[in-house]
Amino acid sequence: RDDTLFKNFVGGLKEGVFATSVMDCCHSGTVLDLPYVFIADGEHEEMAMSPDFDFGPLLGMAQTLLAQQGVPPQMVALCMEKCTIM
Repeated sequence: RDDTLFKNFVGGLKEGVFATSVMDCCHSGTVLDLPYVFIADGEHEEMAMSPDFDFGPLLGMAQTLLAQQGVPPQMVALCMEKCTIM
């Protein structure tokens, strides 16, 4: 289910668009399959990058979306080769 939310909600956002998602659920750290973590312990004030996040599925979805938009296979391959993760 989190893969579906990511694909249809996050993956559909256009460049430069920001979205806020409020989920009322327990242990929802991966609900949108994003590479961030937030610890609500009174000490942490910001989200941080998850050190063990697997970017493989995210890059695979990006590759599929580029191909669906008609981007030539050579360009898709170049994008995947040059992709950097912060």
